[in-house]
Amino acid sequence: MAYNEECALECGIPFAPGQFHSLPDDLCMVPERLAFGRTMSREDCIEVTGKVLEKFPSGLFSVQLDQDEERVILAHLAGKLRRHRIRVLAGDRVTLEMSPYDLTKGRITYRHK
Repeated sequence: MAYNEECALECGIPFAPGQFHSLPDDLCMVPERLAFGRTMSREDCIEVTGKVLEKFPSGLFSVQLDQDEERVILAHLAGKLRRHRIRVLAGDRVTLEMSPYDLTKGRITYRHK
């Protein structure tokens, strides 16, 4: 297990002073291009497609990925979709952006016709 600052710097995971990144070695798979202290750009996101299963009252959506039928992601609408009042309903095909840090949450960036 990697519980030291060197691994955190190596993985590119920012941490507060006095705190350590505590991922096991086999889960420590953050892209190397994410340098320490740098914020994530749009290029660092993972883009996938899926189908909306359910809409929750809080503005969240349950999305099933095309690549992995078992994986269900909790996603919210991106700002442009919200600003232009694009409606997303159950059964719609969407494009998601996911962070490499948390693969269970995402942002809906496009609704396919």
